[in-house]
Order: sequence, then structure tokens, then C-alpha cells
Amino acid sequence: MSTTAQLRYSVPPPDGSKPYIDLRLHPATGKSSQNWIDDYHNIQIEDVRGREDQYTFETAGFQYYRYPAKYTTFLNDEEIKNEYYPESIELIKKLTGATRVVIFNHNVRRRRPAHSNDNLKHKQPTGLVHADQTRAYADSSVRKHLSPTDAETFLRGRFQTISFWRPIAHPAVDSPLALCDFRSINTERDLMPTTLIHPDHEDETYCVKYNPEHRWVYKSAMEPEDFVILKTFDSDQSASVTPHTAFQDPMTPEEAPYRQSIELRALLYFGEN
Repeated sequence: MSTTAQLRYSVPPPDGSKPYIDLRLHPATGKSSQNWIDDYHNIQIEDVRGREDQYTFETAGFQYYRYPAKYTTFLNDEEIKNEYYPESIELIKKLTGATRVVIFNHNVRRRRPAHSNDNLKHKQPTGLVHADQTRAYADSSVRKHLSPTDAETFLRGRFQTISFWRPIAHPAVDSPLALCDFRSINTERDLMPTTLIHPDHEDETYCVKYNPEHRWVYKSAMEPEDFVILKTFDSDQSASVTPHTAFQDPMTPEEAPYRQSIELRALLYFGEN
């Protein structure tokens, strides 16, 4: 079974300059800005419910699991760090074989159609096809969140950055998460390094150019007991990125509650402790 939805891809700036997303809000509009062009396409997105095992972390770049969280409130950032981080670290280690896991941030998203995603107090699902981290961003994350000694250990061996995503409160029928199978991506042609301009620093992400070969999937009505781990970078280059986006499924019932979700971002190290 599948659905068809409009996905927002990107076209590079016409003047040949490097793409950027300026997250500093414009004082007049209260919105962020970009220098690249939106490129919308109607895409068939396959529902993999019941066939999740066809998509693995090392081949497709993502993998679905089911395991309930002990912490379920998700209303307080410090509680999330103290309660949800530790249980998630142990679960990630068990599922991936990583010898060390360092969670370095999280986002709780609660869709509110009346609010813009530019208002950081109301974090919305991201409706843009993107892949979170380039190699430069991944390396800087290692150096930023680890001691110099630990950072050099990570960078000499195999490491990954991942996103650990699960719905909260109720099933994610509204605004589900679509994932692009790494095996359908041309990494040289499709990925567009894009500068993220923050008020106090810059990062680098990938916007994604349209490719009709892309194979998109989602798992319908994921419950809070369900989650997906997706790669955002792998130094081994094996299924090294996972383009993804929230999308509006035209088959969503009108009475479906707005999506709520949490994603953790983590560094994974594979080697001796």
C-alpha cells in the first residue's frame, strides 16, 4: 500500500553561490531566509508496515523497531536528559553494536498549524527533504561534544551520527515521517551541501535535489512504542545518510490529533572502549 504526497525538494541558487538557510529571524517577517529555490514534486511513498525488516540500518540507512520507553512525559528538557537519555543510550548500544553512545541534543516537535516552524518555541515537523549532517558538520559535532582526547579517538575510528525518532502521546497519523532508501540515492548528484546560519555559529547540512529514482517509504500510524533509527552520517560510507521529511498524507482522517514526536541526535563509536 502507498500514498502520494507533495514533497519539498531543493534547486541550487541560480547565481551559483553556495546554498544557505539563515536561521536568524528577519525582524520584519519573523521568518528565516534561504537563497535556494523550493522544488515541489508529487511522490509515491510506500507504507512498509508489516515489511519493516526489508529495511536495515546498514543497507537502507534506517531501521524500524518497537520498544516502549520508560519515560513518557516529554514536557521538561532536564527530565528528558536525566530520564530518557540514559535508557535510550543503552537501547541504541544494544541495537547497533556501538561501544559508546553520546546523545548531544534533542527536539520535541508538536505540530501547531497556526505557528511557524521559525518560532523556536513551537518546534514543528520539518517539511523539507534534507539529510542532517555533512562530513564537516559530523566532525565538528564530535569536537564540540567530546573532550579533545575522546574526539581524536572517535575521528580515528568508525563513528556515526544518528537520529532516534519516536512518536509521543499518540500514534503519528498526522504529519508522518518519510524516509528515502539510501540504495536509491546518487550521493554525488543528489546531495546539496547547505550552510545553516545560527545566531552564534554555522553548521552544514544537506538539502536534496529531486531524483525520480528515489524510493520513499514510511510506516503508517507509528505508535509511541515504535521508533526508527536513521543514519545522519557514517564515516564508513555504508548507507551513510538518510534524506527524510515530514509530509502531509492526503489520507489522514480529519479527526487525527496533530503529530507529536521526539528525536534524539547521538554520536556512535564502534571500537574498543
